[in-house]
Amino acid sequence: MQKRSDVYVVILMCFFQCWWVTCAFADEIVENGDDIDAQFVDNHAENSENTRALNVHDDVVDDTEKLVESTVLPSAEVTNIEFDGLNRTREEYVRAELSRYIGMRADEIDLRMVETDLQRIGLFDEISVRLKGAGDAAVLAVSLKEKWSFIPIPMVSYVDEFMGGLFLMDMNAFGLNNKAIVGGFGSKTRIRGMLSFSTPSLVGKSGLSFFMSGAKDKTSVHDVDKHVILEYRSINYMLGAKLNYKFTPEIEAGIGTSYQFADNTPKSSYEIESKRQFSLRSLNLSGSFKYEKSDWNGWFMSSVKAAVTAEMALVNSDIVSPSVTVNLGYQRPIFFDRFRVLVHAAGYYSYNALIPMYKKARTVGVDFLPTRFISPVMVAGGAGAEIGIYRFKWASFSIGAQYQVVYTKRWEADDMVFHHGWSSSVNVNLSKIAFPAFSIGMAQDVSNLRVQFAFGMGMSM
Repeated sequence: MQKRSDVYVVILMCFFQCWWVTCAFADEIVENGDDIDAQFVDNHAENSENTRALNVHDDVVDDTEKLVESTVLPSAEVTNIEFDGLNRTREEYVRAELSRYIGMRADEIDLRMVETDLQRIGLFDEISVRLKGAGDAAVLAVSLKEKWSFIPIPMVSYVDEFMGGLFLMDMNAFGLNNKAIVGGFGSKTRIRGMLSFSTPSLVGKSGLSFFMSGAKDKTSVHDVDKHVILEYRSINYMLGAKLNYKFTPEIEAGIGTSYQFADNTPKSSYEIESKRQFSLRSLNLSGSFKYEKSDWNGWFMSSVKAAVTAEMALVNSDIVSPSVTVNLGYQRPIFFDRFRVLVHAAGYYSYNALIPMYKKARTVGVDFLPTRFISPVMVAGGAGAEIGIYRFKWASFSIGAQYQVVYTKRWEADDMVFHHGWSSSVNVNLSKIAFPAFSIGMAQDVSNLRVQFAFGMGMSM
């Protein structure tokens, strides 16, 4: 009887989550389409560090010595890697990801780090690694079970008006962990479409990504108290590409370029000096550097991260606008494996930027400010915790909470303001599907007691 009730709980939770994700995914693309386009140009389509979900591993083994056969000598050299369970994923890709272990001594290999490397790929539901062999030769034996990686996402939602669309995501295109995404949506007043493709960067090898998008819609901008301060209609197109190179498993750098055409027409009720404050033809160049050291404990991916992105935009042929974004993050289990602390700090500054180029609060990992708030200057930080609640065969759940602070510029008033607030979320990772984790939660700006619901995708594990 208990088993049957568990099945009913799973069905109800699945229905609830699918309904929420469909609606929230639609709202995310409508309100944050430009941000999503920019994220897809990144090699792994990574999102912010302010929310995170756990992954699933049914056979967590704390004592890694059990995974080393007694016939393997400590001085034995790893001469080969054997794989079992690969169907769609090409063996040469996974072998390249683990190539650093070839030639290592058996007593030098931390099997948990091997599992961490495989978890980072994001394509496998079940992972088992062990050392086998005899004498001076050892073999790293890897057994894997793949997730579903081709995912259609139909979209029907009501955000001020009814809209519908479809996105197709292949998270393992050609069996090489390439990411391919195509789709769009439409309504009576807006239409948006996008296409992106990326290849992963390996140690000593580069990865390439590109994206293109087009949209016609109506945009509104809010202040920190969620009052509408600007409305304009927009027709815009964007095309971009990025090249990433991984120097070590922890260090990666990239360069990118994009071109944006935007014909923005503000409402006559908003007084501006010139329409050129909104419409733009922008050629953008960017450079990025990231350091991230990770460790997988069976419930969470611990990490220490530092990332810097510098951009230079040539706007309307005569405006030069530089900007810089810095993100620092720390997440680590304490007390027990399924409970971890989360700390982050971030900053964004742009000079000489036009109003449509300003960034949203998600750039610095802040959840409680209005979704449509934008600013040229933001400095933020936050701290919180997350705990793993339960995991089924198909998904795992955690809950988390953070307290966040932000110091930002209100460009309409030309002053700097300090706000603080909290956010909480239920985080979900679908273990059978190679889809970024997502979270649904609530946030409050304590400075003005305003509450809003939040949705996020692509969090780290």
